[in-house]
Amino acid sequence: MGALNKAVNYADSKGALVVSSAGNDAVDLDKDRNRTFVPCQSGTSFCVGATTNLDLLVTYSNHGLSGPQLTAPGGGAPSAPSPFASGIWGPCSAHSIWAPVCATGNWYLLGTGTSMAAPHVAGAAALADSVAAGGPGSAGAGELKTKL
Repeated sequence: MGALNKAVNYADSKGALVVSSAGNDAVDLDKDRNRTFVPCQSGTSFCVGATTNLDLLVTYSNHGLSGPQLTAPGGGAPSAPSPFASGIWGPCSAHSIWAPVCATGNWYLLGTGTSMAAPHVAGAAALADSVAAGGPGSAGAGELKTKL
């Protein structure tokens, strides 16, 4: 845990925004003092929880004031009635052949979790950085956190 905190803090000191998943244990991170979710609770990481397609916190997402600073689509219940509403669709690639559905030659996979939500936030941060006042690549982690 110390090495990961050190790496996250180093990246932050260089201006990088480290986006992390909150976790999928339905834990109130303010009340469960027996565990620490790293890098979510590292202090410099930008922690992301998951919501449904109805923009409600999903039942499995970790939460609490010391947890997610932002939530994003992660899929799961409760969701609007639709065969495509229960998860987040992602493309299969040569790097995702470990996923059983991708190993069969399918083009897309359906996933749920805070790990599906974090890339939405990382993408939004990249877009915000691309139009930063100092030009693309000039926004620091603090500025991006404020914009998000």
